[in-house]
Amino acid sequence: MTEPATPTESYFGESLTNAECELIFLNSNIPVSAAKTENRLYGMKWFDYRELHFIKATYLFADEYAKAYQAMTKKVVDFERAPFVTGFKGEDIFVESSRNYKGFYKARFSADMLGMPYDFYVNYAMNWAINRLWKRFPRPVQLYSRPLLEDMVEAWQDSCRAQIPMPTNERFYDQQDCETKDAFQIWLCGMIKARSNPEMALGNFLFQNPMISSRIAVENFDKGLITRAKSFYNLIN
Repeated sequence: MTEPATPTESYFGESLTNAECELIFLNSNIPVSAAKTENRLYGMKWFDYRELHFIKATYLFADEYAKAYQAMTKKVVDFERAPFVTGFKGEDIFVESSRNYKGFYKARFSADMLGMPYDFYVNYAMNWAINRLWKRFPRPVQLYSRPLLEDMVEAWQDSCRAQIPMPTNERFYDQQDCETKDAFQIWLCGMIKARSNPEMALGNFLFQNPMISSRIAVENFDKGLITRAKSFYNLIN
């Protein structure tokens, strides 16, 4: 069993090593063969999570679920009670007495397969249930039904069109190159190309608030678009 969350942890399980995560995985009832499937997910999941062991990612998903549960409790049930509820018992979802870890594991797997941030995923699920007049907030095992996921994919696409989502991890904003950062920048280039005014978006992410390296930009955009993006940046500055 893992130790209780420390004050330096932003979520329970954050300080686990990969070796400790592997031990938790082997002691769970999750099939050992799932590890191979998880490896294939690393290039699909949202960029903030690509360097997390899938067990640690599941702890993070549970934490986001607890936050969404509290927010929805505050909104529609009881303002004063909200800080004291999480939607599941205890902190460690992988302890033997927990009945929720399989649900969290499968829901987190679905979020990774769809490439969605966990907070978007669980908050959408909560609102989806409330809008359908559910009497209770969705449990972990109810977070990956086909009707929910079909609507969620459409909502995620709409959200991305309205505003391009950004990762929160600091490594995406420093000067060091890494494979995950390159993957994000290439994805961001694809999002920019889909905008109605790509030169404006490129001017922002290449010059105004740099999130794309010149190398990635040259590899993904023609010279004319980069020139127009630079002109747009000069115009507003």
